[in-house]
Amino acid sequence: EYVGTPDDEDPLAEETARILRSDHITVRIGRDEFEEVLDDFLGTMDQPAIDGLNTFLVSRAAAKQGLKVALSGLGGDEIFGGYPSFRQIPKLLKWTSRIPAKKVLGRAFQQIVRKVHLPLMPPKMAGLLAYSGDIASAYFLRRALHLEDDLDTLLDKNTLTDGLQKLATIEAVTATVDSLDTSGVTKHAQISALESCWYMRNQLLRDTDWSSMAHGLEVRVPYVDVTLLERL
Repeated sequence: EYVGTPDDEDPLAEETARILRSDHITVRIGRDEFEEVLDDFLGTMDQPAIDGLNTFLVSRAAAKQGLKVALSGLGGDEIFGGYPSFRQIPKLLKWTSRIPAKKVLGRAFQQIVRKVHLPLMPPKMAGLLAYSGDIASAYFLRRALHLEDDLDTLLDKNTLTDGLQKLATIEAVTATVDSLDTSGVTKHAQISALESCWYMRNQLLRDTDWSSMAHGLEVRVPYVDVTLLERL
């Protein structure tokens, strides 16, 4: 369904391969084939996934070509600022810095929005002020699938209370950038650290590991190399 639309990345990949004179194979997966492999995907995954399905399908296509090892660009977005968070978080912090007592106002705004249930408002919009006091909270707002105040509709009270106490997510995210912020490191570098330590390490690397090994494919991630990161 992406053929002929701006979302189709194949023409760029094919043109790049032509310029580099490299071997290139385009594999398109239709709905019928996707539905055939879905049960296999769900049976293979060992944790909730974000990019697991993408990597599962790409690894499957690569393995069918007889490949045993593949290079992944995983880590590139974290280094070079490819995620929307690198633009959105600084804008949010700049915009909300002009609002006095935004934390108090934010909690009140959050409670009002939750009670009113505005149909066109995204659920996380309610936390716009409450989670914009610092870069760690803003990152949590950007990446969380659900804000902590919304979890009571998904989990029982005891599980939720125990889980939030053990995870202490906001405190843990804050600890990732505390020393960087104190040292005056740029917001780009702070967001890079957050994306690398939280989204990439805890989600993407794990997704890549199990979804590629399900097809006997070894995926190497040169952008996560410690020597490269030290030099940057």
